[in-house]
Amino acid sequence: MLEEKLPIISVIITLYNRTQFVREAIESVIKQTLNKDLYEIILVSNIPLDTSAYGENLKFSLIPDEQIGKKYLRGLELSQGKIITFLDDDDLFYETRLEKIVNFYKKNSGTIYYHNSFSFISADGKDVKTTFKKHSQKFSQGNRPMVIRNDGKLKKLVKAKKISADFNMSSIAVSRELIIQNSNLLFSSNKTPDIYLFLEAIHQRATIYLDPEKLTKYRLRTETQPKLFTETIKPGHVQLDVRDEIVSIASKSGDKLFLKYSYFERYDYLAFSELKKFKNSRNRNRKKVIDNMKKLPLTKVYLIPYFFKYIFFYIILFIYPEWVKHINI
Repeated sequence: MLEEKLPIISVIITLYNRTQFVREAIESVIKQTLNKDLYEIILVSNIPLDTSAYGENLKFSLIPDEQIGKKYLRGLELSQGKIITFLDDDDLFYETRLEKIVNFYKKNSGTIYYHNSFSFISADGKDVKTTFKKHSQKFSQGNRPMVIRNDGKLKKLVKAKKISADFNMSSIAVSRELIIQNSNLLFSSNKTPDIYLFLEAIHQRATIYLDPEKLTKYRLRTETQPKLFTETIKPGHVQLDVRDEIVSIASKSGDKLFLKYSYFERYDYLAFSELKKFKNSRNRNRKKVIDNMKKLPLTKVYLIPYFFKYIFFYIILFIYPEWVKHINI
């Protein structure tokens, strides 16, 4: 149970090279239904910003480093809350989000990874309907919360991943003890901190709670992240680097479940990427189907069930290559 010590929750907002959305993001936190004495707002930016209008409601930290991980670390250093949550500078909170999170943590003890569902908005803030498969808006059938207590079973974690439990920092809240232990590793680079946080929850055997209520607005823009690629790096390689790094970390940890999940994460990314490349290619023929399948290493027996899923797709594509146009990826 949480002690009544202020602030209970810290909101870390990270600003990267743009200001067109951040004031709206800050306002969405200030307008929360939760008592303002119970939360703090920390804005970390690599560019100057006048925050005087927000008074003591907001702590501002300017750091010259453009690396997103350094911003999270700085925000964590300044934070006092027993619960840590995040907001990207272009996303928004629903007004009840912090109150819902605090009430949940008061009723549940132990180390917890919390992730709420989210809606989509366009660059101008209008609601957007999307069938973006990888980032489903539903966490469970019947609109019930999903609670995963880490009991060593890979299947549960895979299910959580499939419904986007490792996506969107603005929808994640964690117990302070979960994030403090390996914070330097979690935020050591520009690479996908939401995935690393989910993995840390697995590593620490935290309870994973997936709330189907939409409490965050995720903004869809043309450029979804800072430019990470040079002319010599093709899109997708950075994400594959993340998976390779995850396997390396898991191998050193000695944690069997963590290692199993890391191999699944890498395999699933490769399989999905090859399927997507095939869909986007101009030459969709049977030879290309076989070539793509050869790129999918199957070295672990516990990956076989997931291999069967993808081989089903590839068998159909071998018979009818143009069918890929109907797959929502």
